[in-house]
Amino acid sequence: MGTAISIEQESHTVGRLIEILEQEQSCLIQADFERVQALLEEKSTLLQSLNLLSQERYQWLSAAGYPANESGMSDWLKENREHALQTSWLTMQQALLKAKELNRINGMLINKHFTRNQQLLGALRGQTESDQFYGPSGQTTSNGRPRGAVIA
Repeated sequence: MGTAISIEQESHTVGRLIEILEQEQSCLIQADFERVQALLEEKSTLLQSLNLLSQERYQWLSAAGYPANESGMSDWLKENREHALQTSWLTMQQALLKAKELNRINGMLINKHFTRNQQLLGALRGQTESDQFYGPSGQTTSNGRPRGAVIA
């Protein structure tokens, strides 16, 4: 495996991941959960590809006598003075940071939808927030009294 090829493939995959994360964010905002499900499958495939590509890069670094991690890659780039590869590597690292931030925001949107759905479900069950307590497991539990029941 050539390092340039690996970085190029990783950069392309990260770019595609960013596109998917941006689409996912749009679908989450629009509450298009069917489309989100399809995007999750594609996102999972891209993450698996990134993992395989990074493992190949780590094996290559290890065979070249460098630590099999990101700092090993930085060391290799510094010692070999590959300016074009250094630029590609830094660009890819910046893209990875963008992907992580998009994923974090999407996670927050998912959590917001989950919380809203839990509240709606509670309302359908006739529970109010005052009817819920935290149990030993840390999960909310109701007080066991049906709403509107007369207690004599």
